[in-house]
Amino acid sequence: MNKTKDLTTGSPMKLILGFATPLLFGFLFQQLYSVVDTIIVGQCLGVKALAGVGATGSINFMIVGFCMGVCMTRAKFIPAFPNISTVRG
Repeated sequence: MNKTKDLTTGSPMKLILGFATPLLFGFLFQQLYSVVDTIIVGQCLGVKALAGVGATGSINFMIVGFCMGVCMTRAKFIPAFPNISTVRG
């Protein structure tokens, strides 16, 4: 089950695209969620509710971006400590 990938061999563009594709899909689905949310709120709840969605859209994007950055940073450092569970007991 321990599957490792050597990132020092092969095409750099292929490796970069392999890492960037999930991130791209994540942002794409986040934007799709925002568009659908705007459509539903605009049709069902009115102008004031739509203004609220627009005002908080940037905050939502910032929180999601922060969480994705933290997760990617954590994923980068996990392989550096392969035996951390045995150290903590």
